[in-house]
Amino acid sequence: MHQHHSARSWYGLLEIDAQNIDFRTRLTRIRHTGPLRVQRPFYPAEDGQCHAYLLHPPGGMACGDTLDFKINCANQSHLLVTTPAAGKIYGNKGLEGVQKQNIFLKVGEDAILEWLPQETIVFDTSHLEQHTEIHLDKSASLIAMDIQCLGRRLSGESFLTGSIKLNLKLKVNEQLFHQERLNAFPSKENEIFKSDAGFQNKSVTGTLLMYNQSFETEQKLDDLWQQLESYCSKDSLVSITRKGALIIARYLGDKPEEARNLLTLCRNAAIESITGNTAIEPRIWNT
Repeated sequence: MHQHHSARSWYGLLEIDAQNIDFRTRLTRIRHTGPLRVQRPFYPAEDGQCHAYLLHPPGGMACGDTLDFKINCANQSHLLVTTPAAGKIYGNKGLEGVQKQNIFLKVGEDAILEWLPQETIVFDTSHLEQHTEIHLDKSASLIAMDIQCLGRRLSGESFLTGSIKLNLKLKVNEQLFHQERLNAFPSKENEIFKSDAGFQNKSVTGTLLMYNQSFETEQKLDDLWQQLESYCSKDSLVSITRKGALIIARYLGDKPEEARNLLTLCRNAAIESITGNTAIEPRIWNT
């Protein structure tokens, strides 16, 4: 069993297995190591969907910390996973080391997984490495959100030193379907934070992946775009692209709340399309 790596760092592991039992999604296996926990599951609707809240009592990741998440949704289950507050990647302040987050998601036949953590605040001088690997059955549905806030603008802190490495792989029936990679660090040589093809001096970036076989129609793309365009402020940028059954919504701006609201708008529309029912947002988001 893993223990914390040193006197200054922690290792955390959380494994969740979800199964549909008698038309209700139940967490049949929960395994945790270190500071990660899952709160008692909620059942907010009659369709048996399960909402689970991930708890990380330290509140953030310090230099050298590693967090592993492994979520497995078995056939015909519907699990929503979120967090009660924003995650924090603390500055390393001269210490050598990185903060690693590994996310493994597996979704079985006709199952639905919503991976909706709240935003991650990346402090100046931190070094974040996030690896996400997603395995989907072709008939599965996925909604996965990732919002990164670079620096703490309300505190007058910009992201001037440090680095961010994001690596995502999505497989359908064990075949690579989509891949993304970002390796960014502020410097004169790396213009990604300033260039028109990069962050354009914006501090908040958000991505929402939505996968379902019914999303292969252009109409769904048009409907989502009209909603996004009407709610987005003039200083922010949004986009929607489709790759077969995968729709990707993106946000670039300076407002974490706007990013969350816009991507949640897309999430709600996607869930209603998948299930035919009104989307239910986690209660913890309103507290």
